[in-house]
Amino acid sequence: MKASPCRTFLRFSCINGVPTTIRRTTPGLLHPFISPRILLSQSNSVLSHLGPSFCVYRLGTVIPCRITSFHAIVGTVTPSIVDNYKHATCHPFEATLCAKVHDAYMKLEQSARLALHALDRAQARGKASVVWSRAEMNILRKFLFVLGQRAGVHWRRYAHFSETGTGVLDEEVEALRKAHGLPNARCAWLLSLHSLIQTPHWGIPASTSILPRDRAAYEGDMRFRQLAIYETPHRGCDFLLTQSSLGLADGVVPASSQDDEFKLGQALNMPRVTGGPKKKGTLGVPLAKIYTVSPRLAIFLVHVELPTAKHNFDDSDLALPDLPPASTQVTYIPPLSPSAIAFSRKDPSVWTPEDIQRESDFRHEHILDGKVVYARLADSMEVAIAKLSFKLFMQVTTTILNKNINRDEWEWLVSPTKL
Repeated sequence: MKASPCRTFLRFSCINGVPTTIRRTTPGLLHPFISPRILLSQSNSVLSHLGPSFCVYRLGTVIPCRITSFHAIVGTVTPSIVDNYKHATCHPFEATLCAKVHDAYMKLEQSARLALHALDRAQARGKASVVWSRAEMNILRKFLFVLGQRAGVHWRRYAHFSETGTGVLDEEVEALRKAHGLPNARCAWLLSLHSLIQTPHWGIPASTSILPRDRAAYEGDMRFRQLAIYETPHRGCDFLLTQSSLGLADGVVPASSQDDEFKLGQALNMPRVTGGPKKKGTLGVPLAKIYTVSPRLAIFLVHVELPTAKHNFDDSDLALPDLPPASTQVTYIPPLSPSAIAFSRKDPSVWTPEDIQRESDFRHEHILDGKVVYARLADSMEVAIAKLSFKLFMQVTTTILNKNINRDEWEWLVSPTKL
């Protein structure tokens, strides 16, 4: 379905009755299901049509309130999983799951939209940080995970009606299909996707309704990646906006043997995944995941730092050892009890049995003051917006460009400026 070449206006109905207006400025094919809509800001762009594109929107007047529904006033309706992933011969239960995934994703996207607007507004006003609640942070992390995963081979396979894949993935899908008595493999994939979107952020690693591979990947991001925000050096330096740059995992370090894998896992403090059995063989560890959410802003999920001297990197790898520090200041609401983090102010040699238990609970289960820290939804999180040097900006841009050149024909570049 092609978008209208003329401008399309979308009105969002809000709780207080005041409409929010989004202006679409970029014609082209809309990506099915995962369309970032207002994530990406675009102005007078010159686009190279190398394949299916995202439809990019520029934010207009936004009322800071909860968005509950939307409808198109002019032009085409945004394609979604309902009209792109449902086909004439699909099983009725499969069609039902398509609709459920669509509804769940729309709610997730609407909530993430407000968090990203707060970030865009903070950057436009020259702020050095953005403040989110932990609930908003959880939603944003889940949204970015879905955006990143949607370009993966196994997600694409089941998104486009294929019933077969390869190896471990087929086994996982078939096991989920049997466990829930589903009619076909695609229903199992849709159920897993719906469960991932609906399950609370902290409950995903233990959910048996989600494919083990996705659970493990989500847990790795949740427990062992710090969210950082980086801005381009100055106006005129723009990130490339691409399908794969929304979730580009880069800086991969190969481990060619089980011994190397074990040592690398120790060096990186790799997660003890609960999503499924540990896979043998080559291991790739992406040291940074990059989400270019606007021409001037990128969200990074950065793994614990690994000294570059420990491993040899290829020229195409992006370990980003010189990233400027990006801190997150957390205000706990309600405040923690004095004993909850007393162990952190003591030397480990004088820890009491209670201190040892609290430290272990926090390190292994992320339990703080008797509650999983991710479930403390009212906590306030102030995330710094750090500026990249021009050298680092060029590293990131070059890597995104190279990754897209080496991708298949369905990936294409979207840049606010001429390359």
